[in-house]
Amino acid sequence: MDRETANLLAWVTVVLLTPVTNSNATTSDTANDPCNNYTALDQPWRATNAVGLYICDGYFNWNGWYRLLYYGMSIRMPESRVEMNTCGSAIALYLNGTHPQIADGIVTRGLCGSLGSNSCYWSMSIQLKACPGSYYVYEFKPTPCLGAYCAADSANLTFDPCNVYSVLANDWRKPDSVWYSGSRASDDTFVEWSGWYRLYLQGKIAQIPESDWCASYMACGSYTALFLGGSHPLPQDGIVTREIYGSYVALDTPSYDPCNNYTSLNQSWRATNETGGSNCDHFFIWNGWYRLLYYGMSVRMADSCVNRSRCGTDFTLWLNGSHPQIEDGIVTRGVCGRSGSDCCYYRSTPIRVKACPGNYYVYELVRPTIYCYVAYCADVSTTMPVSTTTTTAAISTALPTTPIQTITMAPDCQGNISAKCADDIFKQIEKSTNPVLSPEVVEQVLKEQVLKVEEMNAQVPLSAGITMLNKTETLVSTLVMPTETNSSVKISLNGLDVQVFTVGPKASLTEIPRLSVNNAQMVIDLIQISKNNNGSAAVAFMSYTNISSILKPTFFNTTNKTEKTMMSNVVSATLPKTTNTQLSAPVNFTLKHIADIDPNGTLTCVYWNDTEWIIHGCILLQTNSSHTVCSCDHLSTFALIMQTNPPMVDNSDPVMDLFNTVAVAVGLFFLSLTLLTFAFCRRNPRVTNTALTNLCISLLLAHLLFLLTQTFLPYIRPQQANMILFFVILVIILSTLKSMKSNLLRTKQAKSDQRLFKSVILKTMVQFYIVGCSWILGFFPNYNKVLDILFLFFNSQQGTFIFLIHCALNQEVRQFYIKWWRALRAAFEPRTKRNVDTSRSAS
Repeated sequence: MDRETANLLAWVTVVLLTPVTNSNATTSDTANDPCNNYTALDQPWRATNAVGLYICDGYFNWNGWYRLLYYGMSIRMPESRVEMNTCGSAIALYLNGTHPQIADGIVTRGLCGSLGSNSCYWSMSIQLKACPGSYYVYEFKPTPCLGAYCAADSANLTFDPCNVYSVLANDWRKPDSVWYSGSRASDDTFVEWSGWYRLYLQGKIAQIPESDWCASYMACGSYTALFLGGSHPLPQDGIVTREIYGSYVALDTPSYDPCNNYTSLNQSWRATNETGGSNCDHFFIWNGWYRLLYYGMSVRMADSCVNRSRCGTDFTLWLNGSHPQIEDGIVTRGVCGRSGSDCCYYRSTPIRVKACPGNYYVYELVRPTIYCYVAYCADVSTTMPVSTTTTTAAISTALPTTPIQTITMAPDCQGNISAKCADDIFKQIEKSTNPVLSPEVVEQVLKEQVLKVEEMNAQVPLSAGITMLNKTETLVSTLVMPTETNSSVKISLNGLDVQVFTVGPKASLTEIPRLSVNNAQMVIDLIQISKNNNGSAAVAFMSYTNISSILKPTFFNTTNKTEKTMMSNVVSATLPKTTNTQLSAPVNFTLKHIADIDPNGTLTCVYWNDTEWIIHGCILLQTNSSHTVCSCDHLSTFALIMQTNPPMVDNSDPVMDLFNTVAVAVGLFFLSLTLLTFAFCRRNPRVTNTALTNLCISLLLAHLLFLLTQTFLPYIRPQQANMILFFVILVIILSTLKSMKSNLLRTKQAKSDQRLFKSVILKTMVQFYIVGCSWILGFFPNYNKVLDILFLFFNSQQGTFIFLIHCALNQEVRQFYIKWWRALRAAFEPRTKRNVDTSRSAS
């Protein structure tokens, strides 16, 4: 029976594996053995050669045991260090130790994830077991994000299916085994198939019949006999895919044939003779099968090594294997990319290929695991005119890609971004309408040219800090890539953390996204913003660690003179490649405090406006001891600043403090002695009067206050220029002179004692100098040690000078002191001595 008369068409692929269970297990131990109860994990992006993805195993609903597969072939976790940004994630988890033997049973092993020079920066542990058949099962559980379990690449498969298989030796499968009505027919749809099988008939090696075999519909012991829709492969063909045909209609027959349903890929830059360019297939939205054309001529994918910087890109992808024949059907081939002398240094995701009538091929192209710049190559040496007889009813004429513009880099800029290379990149970005750079390139330019952390200090001019902000935002905007649902890209450098979140028209977000970078979080209603931009929008959130030394908190100008302290990292938020940037709701920032909060301080949410920090449009929602939430009605560069009263500077000198204390104490002593004298001589107008007494009492209280409260002493230093005290004392002196006026007039009118009049005038002038003129030293603002000592001495000895002028130089007071001293001495003389003196006086 030929293919046209075949009534059954079933697709069978060798990469399909299902959860394995052992239905023949008869004991509970066998049933609970993880080697018999596991889930097959056939995800090629877990391979160590898969890069450019950021999948996180922390989001998967892990349950039970798993067996790692790579396109249907058993594989195991790597046992040595795996670099970051491989295995489809940022943190590639590998086994920190060797795999067990079957006799070891279930064991526990540690897992590691590398970062920089630290091979085990992240760590966790899982259970695993070696199983008969040379495979392993693992009890996986959620991982830290962004982390994923690694599978060794296809070069490290744990078995070859030619060596590990099950024997299928049923005599009833022979072609002459006819099923008769009334007898029991065999049915392979009820068999739980698992793995690979080798056919035997009566102890001899057998194979499935090929398409040229004609069989009865009641042959092979069943109702429908199945045969291979093509020839068997050769050893060098590896694992291939073939169609299976049946002799009678038993199932619905699929009508899909990729030779009749493909997309034409007519892009001349893919030709192997095209040099330079920075196209990147990683950004294309691949869907289905494709036919390669070159200016309308049919070509096929290169199946031999292609040098770098060809095919309109940097890393060229070629088919690692020969093209199939029509009878081979759909086959799977590896994809390689060259680096240096190694033609297969990069291993991308394998693709499926089929030869079609009309001498052309179709390819099921997928997103390359290599990030950028990488593209599939078209071999122009194989051009063929497009056949006019070929049926291509479902061919489309355009690749459904988004209009992006990749930025090219000169060959000498690869791996080393100089200042010239960076300037060229920025010029290209400026001229492009939708520029795109890979995270690796953005990270490299930021690290080597934009973020020079070691140069960020107080000496860097403000303009350099603003330029750094602008260049960072420009580079980060190139991370925005078209997406149907949503995507997120993160970059972490010394001094900068970035997250770019993009939503597409088919995004199914149920809540407003929360972006998180170093010590900061942002909540923005990107869902509503995307609705205002035809379903797509992107937001970039950046946190700077060291830029506060340039954008200083002192640039926050306030009316009151307060100390400003930066309390958070400086953060920036933008809406790159978004036309309508109008916010539908305020954006909330949660900023972590980077310094201790002062209970008496005032926190303020600010944003940068060209040359200063201002607060317009930002308010503080809530705060605690560790975090503050700010709300702003626009996007910019933000920070949290605390205002406190300036601390009192302690400029005290211990020697000067001691001198001041002793001098004030001496002055107080003589001032007290003066007041005591005035109290005893209060009836003698030649000694005292009310104004003079009041002056002495005021000075006594003032000096006593300064002596008891040392905190006030710095305020009477010359450099403080305390004019207030000077004017207060001046008022006291004028009041004193006014009170003495009547006494002076009476003395002058009587002219009874011209000497007394002159004495009073002299004492008044000297008193004015002592009490008031010494404060003139306070008008000298610059600190001078000699002036400081003179100032302290004259002001602290005012009581001493008053005592000398009004008491020591007054003859009547001196006579009073002599009289008082004799009386006091007589009071303390011995009684016997006083009696003897009395007897002598009587005799």
